[in-house]
Amino acid sequence: LLLLLAALFTYNHFDPSFLSQTRASPQNAAGRVGAHLSEALVQGTGLASFLFAALMLISSMRLIRKEKKFPAKTQGPAAVAVIETFWLFLAILTCATLFSLFFRSLSFGGSSISGGGLLGQTVAQFLMHHLNLLGAAIVTACALIVSLLFATPLSAATLFHHASRTTRI
Repeated sequence: LLLLLAALFTYNHFDPSFLSQTRASPQNAAGRVGAHLSEALVQGTGLASFLFAALMLISSMRLIRKEKKFPAKTQGPAAVAVIETFWLFLAILTCATLFSLFFRSLSFGGSSISGGGLLGQTVAQFLMHHLNLLGAAIVTACALIVSLLFATPLSAATLFHHASRTTRI
């Protein structure tokens, strides 16, 4: 996880990777592996690649604490892993889509990238074609909230409790 964060924070598009052929030594803190990994994540999901790292941290902490979001009594361990992976992927995809809707192009790592990478840009274009910007943003934001509720230890009750506490006069 620390290697992933180091690779993302020191991402440079001009490091040798599958999208950039050069004989130069990689400047990425995680070396050639980090250059390839960060290139794939940044080009695929844009700035949502940092959410990927954060969700991996949360999942790791839950594994260490042996917390379960879904009761193992109703599903086997493999089914629980598939369900949790689905919600993590949906959270990353919806975050990438929101970045693509509102940040078309950003300068990052020595190049201009799509805010949500290739995945976010593809989904954003599809939603914009059918729903326009407001509809696409509403659908994507709702999907992000739902996916984060299932992918993290957050609960709707906790969110509403904190929201009501901070809005009291």
